[in-house]
Amino acid sequence: MKIQFIHPSNDEKHLNLQNGYKSFPPPVGLEILANYLNSKNKGLDIEIFDGNSTDNDTIVSNINGDIIGISDWFSNHNTVIKIARTIKRTNPKAKIIIGGPNASNLGERILLNHMFIDYVVYGDGEEAIDGIVKGLLLDKIPNLWYKTEEGSIKFTFKKSFNINSTLSYNLDHLFEYNIEKYDSRLYSYSNSVSLTPMPISSIRGCIKAQKYGACSFCSINSDSKIKIKSAEKFWQQIIALNSNYGINKFFETGDSFVIGDYPEQLLKTKPDNLNIHLRIYANIETLNSAKIDTLAKIGVKEIFIGIENIDNEVLSISNKSNNCNKILCTLDEIEKHGISPFLSFIFGLPGETESSMYRNHSFAKYISNRFLKMNHISFNAGIPLIGSEWFKKLSSEFYVINKYKSFTGKSLISDDNLDYELLFLLSLKLYTSVDFINVLRVLNTPLHPRLTNQVAGFGNITDNILKSKKHLDFAFELWPDMDISDIKSEFKFYIIKSINPAKFSTIAISTSQYSDQKLQKSCFFPHTPVPILDEKPI
Repeated sequence: MKIQFIHPSNDEKHLNLQNGYKSFPPPVGLEILANYLNSKNKGLDIEIFDGNSTDNDTIVSNINGDIIGISDWFSNHNTVIKIARTIKRTNPKAKIIIGGPNASNLGERILLNHMFIDYVVYGDGEEAIDGIVKGLLLDKIPNLWYKTEEGSIKFTFKKSFNINSTLSYNLDHLFEYNIEKYDSRLYSYSNSVSLTPMPISSIRGCIKAQKYGACSFCSINSDSKIKIKSAEKFWQQIIALNSNYGINKFFETGDSFVIGDYPEQLLKTKPDNLNIHLRIYANIETLNSAKIDTLAKIGVKEIFIGIENIDNEVLSISNKSNNCNKILCTLDEIEKHGISPFLSFIFGLPGETESSMYRNHSFAKYISNRFLKMNHISFNAGIPLIGSEWFKKLSSEFYVINKYKSFTGKSLISDDNLDYELLFLLSLKLYTSVDFINVLRVLNTPLHPRLTNQVAGFGNITDNILKSKKHLDFAFELWPDMDISDIKSEFKFYIIKSINPAKFSTIAISTSQYSDQKLQKSCFFPHTPVPILDEKPI
């Protein structure tokens, strides 16, 4: 049996999506699936295609398998559907399976809208795909959406996967992939932003979501228990990738690396003379001096921390907490241990005001000036992704349902290729007191000059709106008096080019209030006060 997995490139409108590095890593999640299937079945021929290294036409021309699995993210969903349609047309007997973080929340919608797709996997995919390979009765296979012979759509049942049942994986299934570029025996890249660390997956789930509920903007499935690979298996995987491919720069993809005494277990079992560079996710609440010291000894060189916002009202609505002094003290300790922090901020969340938005930006700027080892601060526009509580609330509003139908011609209840640019605008209108230009201005107001690629991740949704006449017209319909007088000239070009000239004459063109006055509300920090918008915004 031949199985082919595909991780397509991003949709055209998301081609500039950034991750803090200048490249995307290989699809390690698909390698984990491939190695698991090989351990459970004999005689499988498995290939993996990465759309970030091989163009989609080449991928499709090489597809001839019995089972085709395609990885679906919010940023490549349209490409996933196009590839699946083409494959089914040329190879109608192939079974097409869609999985990944986006598909997990769209299972019924995908099968309803696209008859050429056979199955959608929810969450952990190992046992679901193994069941299909083995030809089990569909209702006996966990985590699977499927169509009955009568045409109805059904879901089987949820089952959490035991990640300790997997063996260490290799990277041998990748189609024409230059894995040599990761070989530290040939190249020195430990501090380079040109190469994304090699992902590893030793933790699944979010400890914060399990204890206190998920953040309202989070779309990751949080209804299962935390799954943690044993410390011994963690190092076995690291050693396998290091010895086979010379890789010494890794990124643990789990939502929070600091869970109980897991770091201490890893330190206790760490092999001697193993020198690695490890990037992790962590919550501020879980970090203290002792934990940070342990992380440094393990080999952690970079910690991604989602600050997101510092306003109490926004945080409360988002089911998240932050303390400015705790953040600063933690960053001090992180830098003392030679670790580089990578921070993320989100603008436009429900509850956002002009004051909260500019205080958030000022805090980010203060941090960028104070902590000189910091290389990355990511600014993102808040998006109500399907699967989040935010989307659930927004999609229940009759106003939103009606506007979505009139704008797209599709139902918000059944659409699987969701118009997140539209939903972003509608959420701003309903749940905040800021407008689109407010958010655009803040996202693009610079921090410290050394921090490049500031607007990353979901931040590019504002660019998509700027380049779409239809969306931009709708933004001015929602906020007729948006002030564009002091934004960047290239942004103003899109706006003037896109909007109706008659409508443009009604736009306020007086100097922005943000250029002439400083917002008075601020968070108080030790030693040095935070400057509030001390530069002219764009």
